[in-house]
Order: sequence, then structure tokens, then C-alpha cells
Amino acid sequence: MPVSTLTVHGDAGPITGSIRHEGDILIHGSVLPGCRVEASGSLHVDRDIRSAEALSGGDLTIRGLVVGPETVVDAVGSISLRQAADARIVAGLDIEILTLAERCEIVAGRRIHAAGSPGHIVGGLCRPGRLLTVRRLLASGGRPAVVRVGFPPFAETREELERRLAFTRGRFAALLHARAASAREARRQAAESAAFRSLLGTLARRLSQAIRAAGDGGRPGVRILSPGPVEARIWLDGEEWRNEAIRMEEENRVDR
Repeated sequence: MPVSTLTVHGDAGPITGSIRHEGDILIHGSVLPGCRVEASGSLHVDRDIRSAEALSGGDLTIRGLVVGPETVVDAVGSISLRQAADARIVAGLDIEILTLAERCEIVAGRRIHAAGSPGHIVGGLCRPGRLLTVRRLLASGGRPAVVRVGFPPFAETREELERRLAFTRGRFAALLHARAASAREARRQAAESAAFRSLLGTLARRLSQAIRAAGDGGRPGVRILSPGPVEARIWLDGEEWRNEAIRMEEENRVDR
């Protein structure tokens, strides 16, 4: 059965409201503040995501900016974006940053790649499961970038997520079959149902990310492509890198 595509000819915002679609979503505009866009398949945004949420059950592509402390972009597959600031970016597979990211939390099941121009990661936190490739790691406001490679990139294990998903599905099913004794009770049940449906979507997406991340092997590492000081604190396999000289042959696998 072919996947359906929802096309938004303009911005996703107050006029469209939040959008949820079983299939792919193509937005020929921006995702505006306060809006939430969720696709069970892939999601493509031609312009910016500003103080909003964009969630994808496949791959997620943003051609513009990803900005704002309330901004979340989250994909089961991979994410490609041009530039980001003060946002949370999560992918089950890889994250490609075409220009730079400033003060972001960036979590990838496999790899984070920022080798374009200028290819900088400035401040913030990077947590790739296997490999970070970047031109420069720089501080922001005197605070160094923090890099953790080789740690489980997601807070919960696959087994924990499976247990949470089964429990939540059971609670949701019980709620759907419950009979409301009053109109007020019916409104409460409707609100709880919406919250459970959103939680189920989040848990299912996290479980898919954990499964994909666990399937990738290889030794953890960091590749820094341009000369200059490394303004970052770097952990590999639980040990902090402290060596001034960076060589590919070193056991800590920090490579320039």
C-alpha cells in the first residue's frame, strides 16, 4: 500500500494548527512557534522550525534554521538540517549539520556529522552513539562544548522502553473502554486519551531509535577536521580525553 503524503502549501502555524499525519509530510514553509508537526513517515520542511516541535517516524529534513529553546526535532531515522541554535535534536541514526550548531543538545544513535562550511559545533552537548565528525569544536560564552561518545545515546534501554510501551498500551486500552458517568468525566477521559496517545507515539519512536542504534557496530571516535584549539570536553567510552596532541593512533581515538 503506497504511503500517503500530506502537503502544506505555506507555514504550519496558527492557521493550520498542529498537524499529525499517518504518512509523509511536506511543508513548503516554516513550522511556527507553538506548533507541533508529527509524521509517521518522513517529514520535510522547506524553511525554518522556530520554537516548535517536528517529529518523524522516518527521516527529517529541514532546509532552513532550527532555533529556539522550546524547539525539538526528533526522528526515528536520520536528520539533515542547515543551521541550529538552542534546540534539542534527536535521531535514531545519523544527524547531518550543513553549517553550524550553537548551544544545542544533539543526540544520535550512530553519527553526528558537521563537516560543511564552517562545520562548527559551538557549546552545547553532543551524544553520538559511535562517531562525531566536525571541523571545529568551540566554546560558547566561555563554556566548552561537551562531547560524549560510546555511551548509550538514549536514556532508556530497549528493554525498559518495551516495558513502558506495554504498560502504557494497557492503560490506554482500559481508558478507551471505560464509561464516563458524567460530561465532566467524559472531558477528563478525552484529555487523558489524547495524552496517552501522544505518549504512545513518543515511546514507539524511542523504541525504534534504540533498536536502530543498537544495530551499529564499530569503535567510538571523534574526528576534528580543522586546525586550532579544541574548546570542548570529550569523553570516549567513559574516559575523559586530556591529551594536548591529537593523533589517529592514540587509544582515545580522537583524530585530526
